[in-house]
Amino acid sequence: MLEKWKRMEPALNLLAADNPNVRQRYLTDFDCINIDDTMVLLSPIERVIRFLSAFSYPTHGDIRVCFPTIHAYFLIVTDAIYQKLSNHWPIMSESSQLSSLLDPRVKFSAFENEIERTNAKIWR
Repeated sequence: MLEKWKRMEPALNLLAADNPNVRQRYLTDFDCINIDDTMVLLSPIERVIRFLSAFSYPTHGDIRVCFPTIHAYFLIVTDAIYQKLSNHWPIMSESSQLSSLLDPRVKFSAFENEIERTNAKIWR
């Protein structure tokens, strides 16, 4: 479905440029980037599905070949997500500490360990 949309995208862009009703409902650049990222993420799984659907009756041996590939791919994806979160968490942590301190409902309960609580008390 997404591949079909990608093939039709140039024609849809022209239609959106000419018609204000279509332009209003059309995808933003951010949506297009998300679709591209989703297609990249799902493409190995699609290849496995196409491989298995080529058989009338896939055997355990056929499926057994596919699962290590999918597993390895998911390990790569989860590692990439972990790295991205590890890079961005310090930024979020620093910026959220002050707002946590200023919120009377949360105060020091938002900090998980004693070191963070001590650092937060210094900020007061």
